[in-house]
Amino acid sequence: MRPLAKAIVLPLLLALTLSVGGLPVAPGQDKKKDDKAGAVIFELYKDKQDEFRFRLKEGDHLLAISGKGYKTREDIQKVIDEIRKDAAKAKLVDETTKK
Repeated sequence: MRPLAKAIVLPLLLALTLSVGGLPVAPGQDKKKDDKAGAVIFELYKDKQDEFRFRLKEGDHLLAISGKGYKTREDIQKVIDEIRKDAAKAKLVDETTKK
C-alpha cells in the first residue's frame, strides 16, 4: 500500500472500528429524522482552494476526513475506492492488551 494511502486508511480504519459498536443512546433518541441515520457515507466536497476532499460520516457523526485536497474528482475517487477495498480486509490490533 502506498504511504499516502496508509496515512489516510489507518486512521480511517481506527475510526470505523470504534464506530462499529456504536454508542449508547439516551431513551427517545434512538430514532433519527434523517433517512441516512446509521448509514456510513463518504461526503465529497470542494475546499477553499477548489480542491476535492471527503468526509466519512455516520449520521451526524464525523468519522474521518481526507488528509489533503485532490485536484480532480477522479483522484479522490481512487482514494475512496482504495479505502473501501482495504477496510474490508482490515484486521483489528488490540493495543490495550500490551504492557
